[in-house]
Amino acid sequence: MSREGVIAFLVYTSLVLMSFLERMSDSVQTFVYNWFKDQRFMCAHTLYPRLEESNRNNSGWSCWTVSLLGVIGLAAVIRFAGIHSQSFFYDEAVSRELSFHSFQDLFSGIARDNGNPPLYWILIKAWSLVFGSGETALRAFSALAGVACTALVFLIAKEFFDERVALIASIAYALSPFSLELSTEARCYAWLQLVAAASFYCFFRFWIRHQARWLSGVLLCTVLLTFTHYYGFFIPLAQMIILLTFRQYRKLLAWLSAMSVAACIFALGWLPVFLAQIKQPGNGTRGGSSWMMQFLSTPLTFAVGRSLVWKGSLSLAGLGAVSLIVLAVFWPPIASFGCDKSRDSRLRFALLVWLLLPVIVPFVVAISGHPIYNARYAMIALPAFALAFGAGVAHLASRRQVWTLAAALMLVGVSLGLFYTHPIKQDWERTTAFLASDLKAGDVVFVDPDNEVVTLDYHLQKIGLPETAEVGIVQTGNPLIGIPWFGGHKLASTPQDVAAAIRTHQRIWLIITAENYGDQTDLSALRSAGCNVSDSHHFYRIDVFKFRCSVL
Repeated sequence: MSREGVIAFLVYTSLVLMSFLERMSDSVQTFVYNWFKDQRFMCAHTLYPRLEESNRNNSGWSCWTVSLLGVIGLAAVIRFAGIHSQSFFYDEAVSRELSFHSFQDLFSGIARDNGNPPLYWILIKAWSLVFGSGETALRAFSALAGVACTALVFLIAKEFFDERVALIASIAYALSPFSLELSTEARCYAWLQLVAAASFYCFFRFWIRHQARWLSGVLLCTVLLTFTHYYGFFIPLAQMIILLTFRQYRKLLAWLSAMSVAACIFALGWLPVFLAQIKQPGNGTRGGSSWMMQFLSTPLTFAVGRSLVWKGSLSLAGLGAVSLIVLAVFWPPIASFGCDKSRDSRLRFALLVWLLLPVIVPFVVAISGHPIYNARYAMIALPAFALAFGAGVAHLASRRQVWTLAAALMLVGVSLGLFYTHPIKQDWERTTAFLASDLKAGDVVFVDPDNEVVTLDYHLQKIGLPETAEVGIVQTGNPLIGIPWFGGHKLASTPQDVAAAIRTHQRIWLIITAENYGDQTDLSALRSAGCNVSDSHHFYRIDVFKFRCSVL
């Protein structure tokens, strides 16, 4: 059955189930409540608060400890079950390469990637010294960060909203397909969400509970955020905007500003590297021509991730229909929360600023000519999305609440299923398996673009293939310009005409990945050099061609 057929079947089944649940929810809840009561299960009153009001005695703490542990367990199962669902991709291969460098080189910026501060690399270096630099070990760090962030979402909601919001919001985050994706890759984004949630937990304690000692936690989180990702600056900026908006709290702004200045002073050592990264070609236009689609897809990816609603996942009509359903299910509760005057106006405003600022500011920068917007960077607001969704759903009318939760679970369940069973990143696992079936000594592999040579080498080493000659294509056309590699090491520092590599090899492989997908220039150049395609195969976001060439 096609993907569209599976989704249509699940939608129909879910509608039937929702109708049944709506009719039976009262009797079922009463039955379950009475069963819990008979078993002396102390959480009955909190799972079903409309059936019995809790007197909030000491037993409530034990109940919510059990609930918290249950949500943590759910988050852990979801993440560790999917830790190998997607192929190790280029950014993760860079993380692995950086984990082999010294702490000094990482902190000073001698070893770095092209666009991020050093903290994640330092943490992953320390982590790899204990657990190794294998795929599972590196991804486990992000998985644990995702689990810890789930617990923080629960604690924030329970402390500043109520128990029902805590359950709904934390389960929403635990099951979030977007959080799952970012928690199962060796990159900084799951860690970044964790620190952002910790920062707001400390901020709420300082601001709403008037507990000054939590200001030190805000300072620590600000340092961690700004040393992890440049989008981390949006969190202290959001907190300043919040305090500035409420006149009675503006006196606290001086303290928060002082903490932010202290964090910036601490970061001055990284300033020369930051300036060098700004000058790096392409860093000011990271979103490229696709930034607008990234922006438009953000409300969908926050709700159900990229496995359900993303380019190529469905037909255009199917994508449009599913997108409308997702928007209708997830965002009205958030809008309802934003307009709910019965809620603390401070919390409503704070969550909305946290949710929207990392989206709106990069969007404004992008339309001004610097397309830096990327939905993956904006995910720093994903915990706020879960909290706002939980708070909105908790105050819906009973019937609408049943429909909303059932529809949300259906959509999330489909998205999770697709994530576990379908690639959403370049399918390097199957690509290298195809290469391994016919790659011979003396073959040369051309890779377009050139940076994906790092990814190819990782996967070739993973399956135990011997070192292979490679050429990373820097400039397509005739002649082809590239950099020769062997076994993961560059043989030249500057790009060169690779005609010699073509003339001296009988068999050439060409791998074209997503960035240049559909580009026929490489094929034309190799054909004009006397090579003919003898085999080809398409994998998700990767094309592989095998050529037989006339050796001169």
